[in-house]
Amino acid sequence: MSPRLPGPLPPLSEQRRLWEEASQQPNLQEGQKWYMINQRFLEDFEAHIKETLAISAISPSIEPIDNSRLVVKKYANGVPGLEEHAEFAVAEEAEGVSELRTKPDLIDGRDFAWLSQQQWDLLEGWYTGGPALGRTVRRRRDGLFIEANPMKLWVTRKGVS
Repeated sequence: MSPRLPGPLPPLSEQRRLWEEASQQPNLQEGQKWYMINQRFLEDFEAHIKETLAISAISPSIEPIDNSRLVVKKYANGVPGLEEHAEFAVAEEAEGVSELRTKPDLIDGRDFAWLSQQQWDLLEGWYTGGPALGRTVRRRRDGLFIEANPMKLWVTRKGVS
């Protein structure tokens, strides 16, 4: 499914239907992209779409996605300061693709949840926000996995002329 073009939100009943379709989780496949999302945002959204249409004539609005609390921030001169002067820290992947570095103490199901590409496209199209925290499904001996904070190792050689 391609991302929704900017415009008015579909009715709650349509959002609910599309979300339920997208939530029938596909099996993980190597190379797929999955996205981390702020757990609180996801809980608010799911409560929002579960409201009955009779009760929700005036439904509470959902704020844009805010994943900033999941991301490591770097500050000018390494000194924390005002939030508006912070930039997100970027970790480089081996393939040359940059991704935002997430905080090391995050817990799946408490701080964040995983969304398939289809789920992320729906929410990002409807509510905007971010930043997008995409991670690639990898294979190791014991199966497929997604890492919120992939380990980065740098190897140097000493005494090479």
